[in-house]
Amino acid sequence: MNDLEQELFGSTDSDSDSEFGMNTHQAVDSMDLDDDSDAFDPIFQSIMNSHEEEQEQQQAHHHHDYLSLQQQSSITPNTIITNALIPASTTPINNSPSHPNHLPHEQVEGLCLHTNVLSDKDQARLMTQITEKNFFKAGQQNQAMCFGQRDLEWLNWLIHGRLLSDSEDGQGAEGGGGGVRAREGNSVLSEPYCSSSWTTRLPLFDQSIMNLYYPGNGIKPHVDLARFEDGIIIISLLSAINMDFYKALSPMSPNDPPEGTNPPIPPPLPSKEREPDFTVRLEPGSILTIQGKARYEWEHGIQETMEDAVEGGETIKRKIRVSITLRKMRGSAWEVGGPGDGGDGTVNGVADR
Repeated sequence: MNDLEQELFGSTDSDSDSEFGMNTHQAVDSMDLDDDSDAFDPIFQSIMNSHEEEQEQQQAHHHHDYLSLQQQSSITPNTIITNALIPASTTPINNSPSHPNHLPHEQVEGLCLHTNVLSDKDQARLMTQITEKNFFKAGQQNQAMCFGQRDLEWLNWLIHGRLLSDSEDGQGAEGGGGGVRAREGNSVLSEPYCSSSWTTRLPLFDQSIMNLYYPGNGIKPHVDLARFEDGIIIISLLSAINMDFYKALSPMSPNDPPEGTNPPIPPPLPSKEREPDFTVRLEPGSILTIQGKARYEWEHGIQETMEDAVEGGETIKRKIRVSITLRKMRGSAWEVGGPGDGGDGTVNGVADR
């Protein structure tokens, strides 16, 4: 395991036992991660370089030796949600304070893509935290979960500095996961993009999932478990990916009981392979908010493919991607149980995203 893998996955001396996700160590070993590899998006180098500069200013004695990666072209983060696929262009390096663009979907109520939210330094900070906490167990698992408000304290700066406000220092208002009103029309969790019916709750989030995607990985179309409240946040790091949306075979509602699987009654099997109703291009540093009809009446998933189609008949090779999903457990769901009885978010071996 080289230096870059060490930075991404943590020490190989860590405990390899895991109740989350499947073993991905073989996938790491089978990939060529040398300097000439195209498995990593060039933004990864920018992110790591940004973090290195920040660390040198704060702790001159603590230096991370990140592997230099070959620069390659990528995709613009200024992506618009449409019912068509998204065109490709060049990704500018983003080290400046964020100036988010809010792009509600025209047909699906409650779905909004927020681009240019996280700068490269923001992403570097998140990746460093994920690395230090060794969530991916030296690459031997592709998913980790946190339950409870205390376990989400490491994300307070993100919630308050990037979701509830747009403070340039990344600090925002203080508090444990909620209680600060988002500024109207400016931040990710402000109206009309997100409803105050859930953005003012306490705590705002108490459950998170960190997912690691290799090229070729995906997740089956699904509606998130009924044990979670309305209002779901998906944060994309390192590289871009296509997320597909389908009209739910078995729509859910906020009144569905939190017990059981997702959905409570198995949906009818489609007679043929389903085609997505539309596709959203998730760029690194972007945030997708899902609420209301988008949360309960639409399935979202990621196809298992090595490359994604974009507008104009082009295809873009996938690279390693990390995502963070934030949700709030319903009060009665805590009584049903936690990880191990379906509360770990797995359905038929597929992680609930």
